[in-house]
Amino acid sequence: MPGAPPGFSADIDFMGILPCLALLTFASVFMCAVFLFRSNPEEDTQCWKTMTVDKMS
Repeated sequence: MPGAPPGFSADIDFMGILPCLALLTFASVFMCAVFLFRSNPEEDTQCWKTMTVDKMS
């Protein structure tokens, strides 16, 4: 940008990337926790069974 101080665009890029990085990190940690801390991962949940069985029959 004409007339901008040196390093100005680096600050703008950092401030644009930081919220996206925080949301991405939060979403990935939450999804990992959902899969890792299920009570019994070898069985389907009741909600999943009703959604898939009712749709297929």
